[in-house]
Amino acid sequence: MEGTSKRTDAILLGVIALLLVLGGWYGWVRSDETVLKDFEITVGGDRRHRFITPENVRSFVDSVCRGNMRYGAVRVSALEEYLASRPYVDSTEVFKDLNGTLHLFVAQSRPLFRLSAPGCGSVYVNDRAAIMPLSRQYTADVIPITCDSSVFRRLTGTGKNSKKNASDEVNLDNLVNFVDWVERNSFWSNQITQININDRREIELVPRAGSELVVLCDGEHLGGFRENIGKLNTFYRRELRTAGADKYRIINVKYKDLIVCTK
Repeated sequence: MEGTSKRTDAILLGVIALLLVLGGWYGWVRSDETVLKDFEITVGGDRRHRFITPENVRSFVDSVCRGNMRYGAVRVSALEEYLASRPYVDSTEVFKDLNGTLHLFVAQSRPLFRLSAPGCGSVYVNDRAAIMPLSRQYTADVIPITCDSSVFRRLTGTGKNSKKNASDEVNLDNLVNFVDWVERNSFWSNQITQININDRREIELVPRAGSELVVLCDGEHLGGFRENIGKLNTFYRRELRTAGADKYRIINVKYKDLIVCTK
């Protein structure tokens, strides 16, 4: 009797194990054929800008999946790769659950300035020194920077044998660092309305108040802008407080230990 009982128990355990395997297999097949009908889309990152909407993200999904929304057919890695390749996307995360919901998180890039040149049009440059095309659905309120066509092509990498960060020229990384600093500075973010890279490759600042033009530095020396900004701060506090912003036409702080003003 004891041997029979043991055999019965063993058969029962075997049947239970088989049922578990079959149930798991059936659940896997069922989930693999489940159609993803619900979408949870979150657009994050720099929320001050509206380059990307949930509708845009949904259209990106349609471009990749082409109408086949079965659980097993939707490739998360392909979706993430495609979303990350979009010009206004900084990062992305995608996953799907067994309830039939596709979850997508997209972080927008942070544009710092709009670079323009005659004959070249305009582009945005973000905080990673990446080039972003203009958007048809949204215009970012960022500092405009003007330059000539040769500087534009080199900075954007669109010219032949161009080097974005040549040490003897205006350096894109230094330009990004400078504008990022301006944007985070409560005084200068309100004071500077435009930046020009003139024909002499000098960095010019156009202040909001007054009619003066500030020559900050030569483009190749922009990496050391803090010293020149310090001189300009001192000059504003001491001179323009009493004399007024309209006294000078050009304020040049690019020279070491010297400020040259032109009336």
